[in-house]
Amino acid sequence: MKNKKAFLDFRSRASERGATRGRDLEKEVEKILSKMEAEGKLSSVVYHSPNSLPDSEGKDFTVGQTNEGGEELFRSFGVTVSMRRWGRSKVLHRDVPQLCFPPGTKPETIQKRVLELFSLKS
Repeated sequence: MKNKKAFLDFRSRASERGATRGRDLEKEVEKILSKMEAEGKLSSVVYHSPNSLPDSEGKDFTVGQTNEGGEELFRSFGVTVSMRRWGRSKVLHRDVPQLCFPPGTKPETIQKRVLELFSLKS
């Protein structure tokens, strides 16, 4: 019984560390997206809080961009730091792009990947 308890404690701590890294990533991405909005690269930014309905659908963020015709286009996407979680999220939320940003990903890379979402579909 002692080994089972130790294993469950280990898994609980590992899960908590992963959740903390994920929340930290979401905060960092939110800062980057807000800066993009201030620079006019995005017209709107919505962060979906953890455990909300959009979050359960794989949508961590919804961003808007105005095209040349004046129409505002919206894209929702999820983010993760873990390749394993990224693979699982892509299967679980097939209709919502899932972006993986491992620790050390440059802000320029995050911006580029978000803007690429608008060139995927109209």
